[in-house]
Amino acid sequence: MNIKIKKKILVCMLWLCAIACFTGFPWIFFSWDVIHSYMGIHDIPSDLTIVLFREECLFFGFFCIYFLFLRNIEKYKGLISFCSFLVAFMGGFMYLLKLQTGIVHISSDYEPFIWLIIGSFIFYLNHSINGIAPKKQKLPVLSCLFQVQAGVLLLNIVNILVPEQTWEIMFNISYSTVSPYDKYTFGMISGFTAFSSIIIYYISNRILFFMNLSKAILIFSFLYFLGFFVWGNFSELYKPLFILYVVLVEILNIVGINYIFKRRIYEGLVDDLITSIPGEWKFDEQVSQHFDTHVRKSVPLYEEVQKAVIEISEWFIRDNSVVYDLGSSTGETISLLLQKHSRKKNVRFIGVEESLPMIEIARKKCSSELVQFLQQHIEEINEFANIDLVLSLYTLQFLPLWKRKKVLQRIYNGLVEGGAFIFVEKIRAENSLFEDIWNDLYWDFKQENGLNEQQVIKKAQSLRGVLIPLSLTENLSLLSDVGFQCMDTFIKWHNFAGIIAVKMPSKNDIEENTYLNTDKNNKIQQ
Repeated sequence: MNIKIKKKILVCMLWLCAIACFTGFPWIFFSWDVIHSYMGIHDIPSDLTIVLFREECLFFGFFCIYFLFLRNIEKYKGLISFCSFLVAFMGGFMYLLKLQTGIVHISSDYEPFIWLIIGSFIFYLNHSINGIAPKKQKLPVLSCLFQVQAGVLLLNIVNILVPEQTWEIMFNISYSTVSPYDKYTFGMISGFTAFSSIIIYYISNRILFFMNLSKAILIFSFLYFLGFFVWGNFSELYKPLFILYVVLVEILNIVGINYIFKRRIYEGLVDDLITSIPGEWKFDEQVSQHFDTHVRKSVPLYEEVQKAVIEISEWFIRDNSVVYDLGSSTGETISLLLQKHSRKKNVRFIGVEESLPMIEIARKKCSSELVQFLQQHIEEINEFANIDLVLSLYTLQFLPLWKRKKVLQRIYNGLVEGGAFIFVEKIRAENSLFEDIWNDLYWDFKQENGLNEQQVIKKAQSLRGVLIPLSLTENLSLLSDVGFQCMDTFIKWHNFAGIIAVKMPSKNDIEENTYLNTDKNNKIQQ
């Protein structure tokens, strides 16, 4: 079976799961009399029966949405693996619950085996399909909140292991008096909740990649726990400990919903920060607050570049060194350098940034007497002196060519011998064929990271006349023109490249030192 056929079958299987789950959702709106008549459930209902049944139906509604998300099989490959285990697990779990509770229900006879087969088949199909591996990236507040929520929901596993004991803790109705159907449904929603905690924890470190699904999870969780209050008389049905548990989860849900929607509003501004007006940039306070998130969407290998720069700095930063970061933005690079070289004495870090909101954020990140931020354009720095390392990450590319060479000359003149200049740029390919390929791949990269087509187009329009990339050869030639002789690339991704240039002693200096040493030796011999 070839890959294309497997993909089609997998999508069909996910559609089948979505439809199957959806068929269970509408029952949430029916009375128990209707449910009793059409579903063949003949157990005597308790006050909790309708509550538990509707909560189960609500879960099926969420899983319908969950399976619809997964139809994008390349993006959600990792989650589809969890999905296959969920489906298979719930199939087997339903059968065990049937035996444990003694429920007499026609669907309980065949459903477990159907779900077990479907889950196994999904796993088989998904295993051979290549997908996107989402990078781990924690977001402030949201990642922590999702992890706490995952831990709280995982507590439902106790309901599975010792159902009678936990039932007595949660509800005022005695476990021994309720019907097998109540026990079965209680076990089902406990199993759903416990397994969902695993998915939530997986997403917690990848929320940016699964942003829309994360929003759906928070909304569902809020509605699910709200259902216990809406459909049941909580003062009569629930014990104080369970009420406290529900309130705690709802607080987490409300905080998460408020934050994630507020964040998306601001992120939308950041993703649209580059307006459709050609050549216009705006780094105001709102944009600056979410710049770190945006830059990861639009710049490939951003974190890898940061890591590489920090590691390379070991060769150039020593006691009493001076380090410049040109275009320091929110101070992320300086913050990492500060941590890396914390044991070295009197290392000074100077960040140059024209946006005051960026500088304000950077100062909070780098609260040290050894760090200084200057609000100015990098071309306005007239002189560098005795510098060991200069960084320029994605900054020089925005300078006009006639200014770029002047800045490079000042950097070269200001470096100590053995000092280094590290910069990362967007570059042009050496020929038109590769230029087209690299640009297409770059557009794909941005869209895979959450930018829509309109945002990509608008950003391209805004960069007209502002971002002027050179080829790798042209960048190296420019470095050579100002005096650098020792140069190399340390990273490259299609149309992005990182270059390091080291200031070596000039030939005149070497000859002068050789002459002085020879003259000194002659005098000693005399």
